[in-house]
Amino acid sequence: MALRSAPPIQWVVRLRGTKERVFYGVVGFVGLTVAWEIATNTGIFRKSLLSSPTAIWKAALTDFGNGTIWPHIGASTGEFVIGFLVSLAIGIPLGLAIGWFRRVDYFFNGLLAGLNATPNVALIPLIALIAGIGLESKAIVVFLSAFFAVVVTTFTGVQSIARRHLEITRSFGGSRWLAFRTVALPSTIPFILSGIRIGAGRALVGVVSAEFLSANVGIGYYIGFFGVFLDTARVMLGIVLFGIFGVVLGEVIRVVEHRYDVWRPELHR
Repeated sequence: MALRSAPPIQWVVRLRGTKERVFYGVVGFVGLTVAWEIATNTGIFRKSLLSSPTAIWKAALTDFGNGTIWPHIGASTGEFVIGFLVSLAIGIPLGLAIGWFRRVDYFFNGLLAGLNATPNVALIPLIALIAGIGLESKAIVVFLSAFFAVVVTTFTGVQSIARRHLEITRSFGGSRWLAFRTVALPSTIPFILSGIRIGAGRALVGVVSAEFLSANVGIGYYIGFFGVFLDTARVMLGIVLFGIFGVVLGEVIRVVEHRYDVWRPELHR
């Protein structure tokens, strides 16, 4: 028996040594799930208030099996993708321009600060009145949720470039465009990726907020609808789906971000 149990133990030890972050993440998730199930079954809190992992799993099997949840997933995914991609397409170039050109910074600084200080939730009723309760209004909310994080981290990255590197480029006769292309842009990429990761999290919050207040389809609507009927298993299922999507997206961005860490400039000089 000891010989048969040795390979799994060695595999666990090897996994902990090579993929320590994944190992402890899985251990934490499994431990929390088991503790949650035990707490509900022992009556520490009522299942009607927080459901249980087994009840959520049964609800997932039912709704995925009969297909009722797929339209909600498709709607939320479409809103997220459109709004987030547009925020990157506008936010990254604008952040680069603000960081690189002083007058552009002066022009947009106050405007962006004011808009960033305005809670997006306060704008949702106005956006719904203008764009309706369809895909367009949700994409606008997602765009606003992610846009400012992308812009701020991008122009912060440009402004953190080592001035001595720019001076060396110009001392050898390099143009302003050459300095931007060979020094500023590579040094800013790690900051852009950090902004993308932060913006992705905020975009998910935007999806939920918009669907809570003005929607007839989507995971946020799914959560709110079953919350009215006190179906906590499906409410928690919607929350878990958002969490899984956020974790997967964050890990993908983190891998890409790690690839460009060597380009990150020193911030303390």
